[in-house]
Amino acid sequence: MSARSDKERRQQKKKHDEKRRRAALQAELARQTKSPAPNLSPRPAAPLPPPPAKPARERTAIDDWWDEYEAADGAGQLRMLREKLETVQLADEWYQDVFDEAITSLENRLSEAEYIAFLEELRTKRPDVFADGAEWHTWSMAFCCVAEERWEALDRAIFEFAGAMTEISEPYFSMTSLIRLAGRAEPAQRLIEAAMSPEISGELTSWTLSELIGWALFAPYQACVQAGVTDEAVDELFRYAVRIGCRDTDKDRQRHREFALHLAGKADRWTRDDLLKEDNRAGRRVLLLAADYMRWLCASRGFEPVVADELRRILVYTIDDMKRRPAALLRGLRREDLEPVLARKLGVFSLDRAHAVAGIVAMRHFYDFLAESELADRQKRESAHTVCDAMWKDLQRALKDDWRHYRFLGRYMPQAAQ
Repeated sequence: MSARSDKERRQQKKKHDEKRRRAALQAELARQTKSPAPNLSPRPAAPLPPPPAKPARERTAIDDWWDEYEAADGAGQLRMLREKLETVQLADEWYQDVFDEAITSLENRLSEAEYIAFLEELRTKRPDVFADGAEWHTWSMAFCCVAEERWEALDRAIFEFAGAMTEISEPYFSMTSLIRLAGRAEPAQRLIEAAMSPEISGELTSWTLSELIGWALFAPYQACVQAGVTDEAVDELFRYAVRIGCRDTDKDRQRHREFALHLAGKADRWTRDDLLKEDNRAGRRVLLLAADYMRWLCASRGFEPVVADELRRILVYTIDDMKRRPAALLRGLRREDLEPVLARKLGVFSLDRAHAVAGIVAMRHFYDFLAESELADRQKRESAHTVCDAMWKDLQRALKDDWRHYRFLGRYMPQAAQ
């Protein structure tokens, strides 16, 4: 497996987004200004004369500034950008032609610590400029703060971003998942509440709504479990679920109760024969088994519930992406099934690199859970350990210097696998 650096990936993602926005705009303009219906008479229309050549554009002060900026080193670019920040406002031509691209370029000339320090300075001194790219700036800050365990700085950045959210941007899901994996339940909850608020503009896709509902139900499920999964607690959980977009049927209420019982350890124990069935409830059984797994992570491995919940989600997605029948996992983990899934997480436009690393963590613990639950034998567990440990080292080599952003997940891996 190979991977581009986080800086290259982020910049290519931003360029890709910008090209897509421009293409959509051009398509809309073409639709609004499309030519009239063609002449249907048999006589061909006279050819149009070629358009006059455009005169060469005269150089401007902005062109001279860019030449100097691109030739400067990191310290020089930082000085020039600070000087412009003192005088340029959002409506100025300079702002439109300079700032987003110049800030992105600066990231390549500074160390990560220097660049994050500049973003924090920008947020304080020019919040209007920071807000123009807040989703990507906060995303960069989150990864750096988690890597360095700067929790106060992380919380401050996330709370401020969540408080100003007006739409759900592409970095949102990557950032929220990262913060949950880091065990920062409060800032993660603030992001989820912001995304679910009525102030968020635009229609949500079914995938987006499903992701948000899954996160939003974490706290109500925990409350239901702590209350003993009583009828009253299930009713309260179900009312909240319906309020945020879940279906209001007796069957769905029972499904919520069933999931809560597995989270609480009050469901019947699984047998291998149960899980080896390949019927239309196979997928549902995996979801319920993952709830048992989440509880086991907390009880047997001492994980924080928010971390265990995010590992549960990533495990389910990883299993689904492996394109094998769920029952096949009980027969063993094969590298040829797992590796393509993780490799896709390292793609140029992927924001889910953390899921590649966390997917290995989740899968390794999963086979310990299966063995302790007498659902997989010792040989299957040891074989899965071998696959996961080898791929853990492969990911470190593939991510190279960017591994520092995901190294925190190593504290969830057994020491022997490091």
